[in-house]
Amino acid sequence: MNERRLLDDPDVRRWYDNLSRGSLRTADEYLRWLNDYCSSRGVDPNHLIDEFKQDKKTAQDRLEDYIRSLEKNRGLKPKSLNGALCAVKNWFKWFELEVTRQIKVGNVRSTPTIQEEHPPSPEELNTILDHGNQRTRAAIVLIAYAGIRPEAISRLKWNEVIALVTNEKVKTRDRRVKQSEPKTNSQPNQSDPTTHKIALLVTEATYRRLDFMARKDGMTPQQMAAKLLEQYVAA
Repeated sequence: MNERRLLDDPDVRRWYDNLSRGSLRTADEYLRWLNDYCSSRGVDPNHLIDEFKQDKKTAQDRLEDYIRSLEKNRGLKPKSLNGALCAVKNWFKWFELEVTRQIKVGNVRSTPTIQEEHPPSPEELNTILDHGNQRTRAAIVLIAYAGIRPEAISRLKWNEVIALVTNEKVKTRDRRVKQSEPKTNSQPNQSDPTTHKIALLVTEATYRRLDFMARKDGMTPQQMAAKLLEQYVAA
């Protein structure tokens, strides 16, 4: 069943709307998991509430069984298991019902899918830059040179783009950002994309690649980075 159909229920709608005022993303995720849990049992959300009120132990048993089935049958990782658990628990909490059982899901901070990953070699990076379109190349430059996370790129404002290249101070929503060089032997602060210039290098090889691209067009590396940024923003 499509999770949006659950919103026809006034109780589910009030719960969802309340969540969305805090985070629409969380509201959508919780609605999806609530629908998944109900579908797996062939019941509606209000049945879960009635069941909990009548027999809390049985309700918690079934919730734990659901989480274990997600892990065993679907191969979901701790982070996803925790999302499902939090969603159903939040639905119960909306009716002032508390899941007191400690249902373990594992280490939600673990990232087993990337433990064997490694940063791209200069050759691999060059291949990406050679074959990517303008939008991809601009994104790769930002990630490689400024230490910006992929999800932060789409949130960049043009005045922040200029600051990345010119090292100027810029006004953001609620703070003044001053560009600064990273400390020696420390990792870039990836949580704030406005704290590093495009020209800051992750590796000398990647800088040489950007420098080569710039020289072909008669630009400095910083100008080339700004050009790619502008193309990305306009795309």
